[in-house]
Amino acid sequence: MRNNGFTLMELITVIIILGIVGIGITSFMRFGFSVYQDASIREALVSQSRFVVERLNRELRMVIPNSVRVNRVANDEACIEFVPIAESGSYLTLPTESLADEGELIAQNSNYQFQAGDWLVVYPLQSSDVYAGTGAKRHTLESYTLSNNKVDVAFNSAGVLFAAHSPQRRFYIGRGAVSYCFDALNRQLLRFDNYGVLVNQPTISTFTSAGIAGVLMAEGVSNNLVDNEVPFIFQTATLTTNALIELYLRFSGVKNELAGSIAEQAVTAESLFFYNQVHLPNVP
Repeated sequence: MRNNGFTLMELITVIIILGIVGIGITSFMRFGFSVYQDASIREALVSQSRFVVERLNRELRMVIPNSVRVNRVANDEACIEFVPIAESGSYLTLPTESLADEGELIAQNSNYQFQAGDWLVVYPLQSSDVYAGTGAKRHTLESYTLSNNKVDVAFNSAGVLFAAHSPQRRFYIGRGAVSYCFDALNRQLLRFDNYGVLVNQPTISTFTSAGIAGVLMAEGVSNNLVDNEVPFIFQTATLTTNALIELYLRFSGVKNELAGSIAEQAVTAESLFFYNQVHLPNVP
């Protein structure tokens, strides 16, 4: 009786053929996964870069004039700080020539809710007028009473006098500053707020020492401060031009590569560059 089966040579041949086909399929699948991973990284980069640039644009267009300032700490970090407008409008009266500690304003923003510690600034020409209150340009409010789009305000100290009238009789109310800081070591862009206003511009270490945590706005920010790739450049206003903020952000994707049981991070060679200019109206 003859037994049907495969010879050893036939089995070896089939195994070799299956191995070759398996290698081809694995390579094809690996290539497809790599393409998908790169596309996902690219899409994530574009999404978060658009988000942070748009967020910065919107916030910077609503700041108190001449409240923007930038700094850089060696090659480790760079920050931009500004004071958002809590309320703005025109005033009818303001104590500049008498000892009266009251004023009458025309309300513009019905959503504004007065909080203790809010302050009013008139005709700020430099950042120290906003942050340090120099030149009698900034005074803390004691009360804010709205009636028929007219606002009566009183200040928290008697004899308040402002240094000068605004040419357009404009006022701004501020509450606290906001900082965006680029952390070069961790390749992150962080946002800090709710820390009031400080005379000297704070850094990441200032916030860390005070126990203030920043909100992560973007990862993979890869500006090289060694090569002077500064993310924030501020050009002050002149008599003929508005203030200008230049935003230059470089984003590089990060993906995980498995080497045995160790997960290593490798930065992709592809980078996205965003350059944007924000014009600030010169209307103090």
